[in-house]
Amino acid sequence: MGIKPIGQQQGVTIRHLWPDTEGTPNLVDEIGPERRPDFLCIGTEKAGTTWLWHSMKYHPNIGVPATKELRMFNQSRTFDPHHFRAAKEFFEDPRNAPLRPDFLERVATELRLLYGGIPAYLRVFGQLKEPVVGELTPQYCIQPIERVRKMREIAPDARIVYMLRDPVERLLSGARMVLKTIDQPNSEDLLFKEALHPMQLSFCNGHNHIGKFGKVFGEDRLGVFFFDDIASRPADLFQDICDFVGAQRAGVDPEILSAKVNKGPSYQPSRDLRTKLYSHLSPVYKELEHLFPKRVAVWRDTYE
Repeated sequence: MGIKPIGQQQGVTIRHLWPDTEGTPNLVDEIGPERRPDFLCIGTEKAGTTWLWHSMKYHPNIGVPATKELRMFNQSRTFDPHHFRAAKEFFEDPRNAPLRPDFLERVATELRLLYGGIPAYLRVFGQLKEPVVGELTPQYCIQPIERVRKMREIAPDARIVYMLRDPVERLLSGARMVLKTIDQPNSEDLLFKEALHPMQLSFCNGHNHIGKFGKVFGEDRLGVFFFDDIASRPADLFQDICDFVGAQRAGVDPEILSAKVNKGPSYQPSRDLRTKLYSHLSPVYKELEHLFPKRVAVWRDTYE
């Protein structure tokens, strides 16, 4: 069936490659040379990766794709436009989709990834002109080690950025996000139930994530940064991350770095619920304490 035009707006054309092999080279070749990412931000979820992606978009020496989460190495990745947010929105209701050039570029990028594979993935970075390029997919941290090895095969020199958050706060933020997505009210019972979902718990195992990526990529290529610092020292935190990924220093407007992005519901759970989750996550805090004793001590003081 080959390539089919499916939308055009303000000179930007989206092309849908149906899942056959006939048109694959065309879709891949049309977007530029292959380029390996210089960094991968692997997560964790609800720990500031959207803030980081948003801030990096304004750094003149860092290039990130229009789609924040490329998800190329996710184990659950499927060849379905609904795998990505922009493509899903476009195909579910194209007449009401926001057909702006930036939105259409997201759809194009997502379709290239779905049907073009690793060559298309590398050529997404080939479109970027900045000296340092990379992507941010928070689900990477929970992938099995075989997937991590695949990342290393594709991007052997990449630096790994990991954002770490107080496990209880991360758990609650993740649970609130899910309840909001499925249009459920925030309540203590629903939050507790969702917080103990295996997927939510897996995102809290920072010691496992750090150990796995450190083993595959090397500890010297892994940088751990803290969600707490977004509120207390955003400019310094952002500069620390930029230095780590090798981006030449450049100023970014403090208002951008202080902007609230991907803000979750304002509902605040009770201290009793937080304490129950803290008790449940006691082994996680013990493991993280070996790595970051001062930081974990501050977190513990909230619950003890």
